[in-house]
Amino acid sequence: MNTKTFQDECNAEANNRKIAADLHDDLGSVLTSLKLSLRELLLKQPGNGLIENSTHLLEQSILTVKTVSFNLVPREIETGGLHAAVEALVERMNATALMDVYYKAVFDGTRFDKQKAMFVYRVIQEMVTNAVKHAGGSMIEIGIAQQINRLLVEVRDDGQGFDFESAVKKKNSSGLKNIRSRLDVLHAVLMVESNATTGTHYFINIPIKELTNE
Repeated sequence: MNTKTFQDECNAEANNRKIAADLHDDLGSVLTSLKLSLRELLLKQPGNGLIENSTHLLEQSILTVKTVSFNLVPREIETGGLHAAVEALVERMNATALMDVYYKAVFDGTRFDKQKAMFVYRVIQEMVTNAVKHAGGSMIEIGIAQQINRLLVEVRDDGQGFDFESAVKKKNSSGLKNIRSRLDVLHAVLMVESNATTGTHYFINIPIKELTNE
């Protein structure tokens, strides 16, 4: 992939960071302050159903803001790297999704460039989200392993499967196209096995040198 496309990906992530910061710091702070005000009001008017319902709705809104902010930019990628970000994704998916998500990792990503690590995270996030929305299965497995000069990533579900090549050509397949564009940035190899009986299995092979600044 050319330098301009790589820069486009970086600009998109920078924009995500700005939106996430605005949501978390500005809107999140306002909603939290409003929640505290409602709680004080409820202490003065205990049993007021309108205030109780409003507080509940507000708590849901705060949770939604946090979820959207995390999906835009997982803070764990900045503080703990790829492994921490994927762990947080799995935790959140298990708390809200209808499929069980499992994660196993054997790699050291401390030398990974944060922007490149974000690309890998986005790919995994998109694959997991697609499985939850469309696969109709009960389980998703994520595995990351590091060899001497390669990072191997696998995402597998036990859903109904689909034709990846046909799906990626559709006009509304921006998510699948983003998977390919980000992997192109990393000069990664993607293989997909998918059918109705075994679900979908993504294999990703990424050169380690593409993930570091060395």
